[in-house]
Amino acid sequence: MRSGREPDDEHIEIEELVLEPLPDEPPPRKPRSIRPWIANAVTLALLASLVVMLNRNDHRPPTSVFPDRTGQVLIFEDNQNTVASGDEYAGAIALVDLDHRIVVRRLLVGNRNPGHGSFLLRLRRSIVYGYDRVYASRLDGGDRKLLGTSSIAIPGQTRGRVLILRYPSEPELGVPSIREPGHAGRGRGLFEDPSAHPVVPARAIPGGIAYDSPNGIVLWDYVHQREIGRLGSRQSYVTTGSGDRLMWCEEQCRTLHLTRLGGRDGTFRAPKGLRFSGGIPPITRFSPDGRFVAATAGAYIRNAWVGRAMVLIDTKTGEVRVAYLDPSKLPLGCTIDEIGFAGCSPPYVAGPVWSTNGKHLYFAIFDQQLHEIAMGEYSMDAHRVMHIAQLPIPGAYAPTAYDPRDVAGMLRVPLSRRCMTDDLTVDHPTCAQRF
Repeated sequence: MRSGREPDDEHIEIEELVLEPLPDEPPPRKPRSIRPWIANAVTLALLASLVVMLNRNDHRPPTSVFPDRTGQVLIFEDNQNTVASGDEYAGAIALVDLDHRIVVRRLLVGNRNPGHGSFLLRLRRSIVYGYDRVYASRLDGGDRKLLGTSSIAIPGQTRGRVLILRYPSEPELGVPSIREPGHAGRGRGLFEDPSAHPVVPARAIPGGIAYDSPNGIVLWDYVHQREIGRLGSRQSYVTTGSGDRLMWCEEQCRTLHLTRLGGRDGTFRAPKGLRFSGGIPPITRFSPDGRFVAATAGAYIRNAWVGRAMVLIDTKTGEVRVAYLDPSKLPLGCTIDEIGFAGCSPPYVAGPVWSTNGKHLYFAIFDQQLHEIAMGEYSMDAHRVMHIAQLPIPGAYAPTAYDPRDVAGMLRVPLSRRCMTDDLTVDHPTCAQRF
């Protein structure tokens, strides 16, 4: 585990990545004198052999986002623009098939602008989304189902589970309640006195929920209506969880805490020259096996927060290392004192998502000047970033990874020459294109 004094923000020491130059092209060979018919025959034979080899060993098109097969579809929020649909709003998601360079955009009724707190959560073979009205939309492309009104959804204890929290706007509409879709019962009361708990719970834990508060993370047993523990003593935030483990931080989130409920607490400090947060909680994600945590990180430069790194935490050994550090310089014409001003913000790193088998970590690199997103692929076996590729989803963020077989119904859309979020309407809610 890392410890030590805080870095001096006025003298940030950040390692610059040095990219190896591409090898020089070999000198052209001198043409050989050979009869045309022999050359043609040899060429045809080689082409035939190549086609047979490709068909036998690789059934994908030759144009994939990354050189190696990933077996992954990333689903992004892409709902910067929403359209009216009756008394609701519809926002888009973007499904990116990494192995076939296909993007499918689909409107989901109830998927509001992210400013309204909409998130994508996995519920078995559905996506749960929405704020106030919470819906589940089938991954096979089937109809959606309304899970609750005056409600929010929070992650359950494990992947594929969620909790629905109902917060009536008026006392006469009932008391706050909580339930898990798919389980028997109409739900339990959340708080006896809701006025004493004005904050939104953040994560399910065994036997209850954990939620942020000005006086630490409250562990609440909603079955017996009592507090069963508290983590920290100041304003605190739950950043992620897995089973009986919570990742959380206090105030400025200069360090991250990992607590196993009923067990030990570990503390992790960001690598030298970096911080986990610029005032808001970092984005953190547990690997599928629960051993590693990916976390966004950055640094203050002239009082402006620059989120330029992806950090990996090994919860078994306590090692904290930089998985990726963006090498971008200041935009042309900008000085260091203008960082954070319009047109002078460098790219920032966000959206860590693990592959379904845990062998790769993907992260987004958002160019604030060009409004473009690139996707990085970090190999856990090679311990380095293998590839970075551009994606055609300028307004998207916060991806989740799926096996293509789980979302085959959503991907089964006729291809068109153009498919942008602005092209979607209530009458034509989906489209697809190669990129």
